[in-house]
Amino acid sequence: MSSFGAQLRQLRLTAHLTQAELGKDSVTPQAISVYENDRARPTRVTVERLADKLGPELGPQLLEAFITTSEELAEREEQQTYERVYASLETLQAAHPHWDLLTRQFAQPDDDDEWGSWCVVVFVDRDAPRFSSYEFAIWKRTGAIHTVKDGAVSDDPLVL
Repeated sequence: MSSFGAQLRQLRLTAHLTQAELGKDSVTPQAISVYENDRARPTRVTVERLADKLGPELGPQLLEAFITTSEELAEREEQQTYERVYASLETLQAAHPHWDLLTRQFAQPDDDDEWGSWCVVVFVDRDAPRFSSYEFAIWKRTGAIHTVKDGAVSDDPLVL
């Protein structure tokens, strides 16, 4: 499937509109160029305005392209998030080969959930003479590893 920008351009050309005509009263011709070249992504409101300009036959196709590519972007971002977290887990396990992963919790983003941007993991030291556990929080956006002590995440990430 082609990108949103490529689909926008194709639909604009099919409607025989210039960038200025399509963007009139909503965005500049430069903004249309930026969208068509996938250097930025318009908001849903902007896409709805552009769809109105394309008319009843082509407008729904633009909305569908926006929704489909938005879903693909969300899926790709989620996959990249998991890849970052698992890479951080591998880093921790490589630095401490005698630790075993006890729990891993991916919190769902929620305004009321302070852990929504974190993956919380607990390791146990299998070589320790008595039960020893180590809790970490992995920042989902970057994969940065922070220690957790008494339920509080450290300000500075670990450097391993």
